[in-house]
Amino acid sequence: MDGAPRGLVNWLLRAFGLPGPGELTAAARGAMGRVWRLSGPFGQRAAKELFGAPPAPEQVAAELAFAQRCRAVGVPSPAALPGADGSTLQVDPASGRTWRLFEWVDAAMPARDDAATSVWLAGCLARMHRVAPPATTPVDPWYRQVTADWPRLADAALEQGVTWGPALARRTPELMELAARVNAAPEEPALFAHCDVNLTNVLLAADGRRWLVDWDNCGPMAPAQEIGRLFQDHYRDDVVVRGLAAAYRQADGPADLRGEHVMVAAQAIWLNYLAEQVTLLLQPDVDPSHARHAEDGLVLLHQMPSPGQLEHTLRVLRASG
Repeated sequence: MDGAPRGLVNWLLRAFGLPGPGELTAAARGAMGRVWRLSGPFGQRAAKELFGAPPAPEQVAAELAFAQRCRAVGVPSPAALPGADGSTLQVDPASGRTWRLFEWVDAAMPARDDAATSVWLAGCLARMHRVAPPATTPVDPWYRQVTADWPRLADAALEQGVTWGPALARRTPELMELAARVNAAPEEPALFAHCDVNLTNVLLAADGRRWLVDWDNCGPMAPAQEIGRLFQDHYRDDVVVRGLAAAYRQADGPADLRGEHVMVAAQAIWLNYLAEQVTLLLQPDVDPSHARHAEDGLVLLHQMPSPGQLEHTLRVLRASG
């Protein structure tokens, strides 16, 4: 459903101190939240509905400070807007969901193969890594280790007769090998990072301007792992991989792009995300909207590099620097 209940719209207007009347229409959604366009006499705002527990206030404060620091060095992002009480987090009493409000950007997500935007992201990451403070807490294991039982998941998928079960079963040996390499990868010193820099978190305007969005998951991550996500997105194209490495180095990015961790550790994100979507879809009575999103995530079954492709990309990176 594109529209939203009138009671929710009126509550949002009050919570964020905006004049009515207003209208709320669905714009996009991810695994952890949904973005709506809130419009009214004030213009347009991006209202983000968070599905999980609200983030801690200190986490939000660190995120806002980091995003502002990154804007100062040329990494554009929509600013978070405070509510009527001064807080950027507002909890809807009717649903218990947490909401945030941001500047609205009239733009769309770039194409999955937009190499120019990925090169832009590589330069952004270099600038972000230069100004990022050192991490003060450990890296979340979700970004460093893979504990999924791939044979069990494949067997359950085949038993339930889901259409994607055979594809998961075929890829299980490769997924197990990739997970083993992730778990054996060396740990690098971490910085405070965005933690989800990829094309799905970029807004691209018709005039070519770009913004990096979705800073909610900011936290500790090794620089090489974060830039590795971009190499992973383009592992089939050696020219783009070399361009990403050149853009990062030209902007004085601090990560060493020659070590195995630059690709292997980045696999943790894809592997854990894929395991989460598979697990969700195998549960009975899953919410239909969450199921549709999880099914979209199964594209990783076909996008995940093989161990041989991973090795090739590592050789390209080592030869480029």
